[in-house]
Amino acid sequence: MDFELTPEQREIQALARDFGAEKIEPNAAEWDRDHRFPRELF
Repeated sequence: MDFELTPEQREIQALARDFGAEKIEPNAAEWDRDHRFPRELF
């Protein structure tokens, strides 16, 4: 079995990582403190 990610899977992984770093990480502490998470991010 080949468990390596395909180039497309690596691209999706990078996009998800960038999205998290840009949209989630800067607000995560506040959202956690307030016990909330914006539904629009799902």
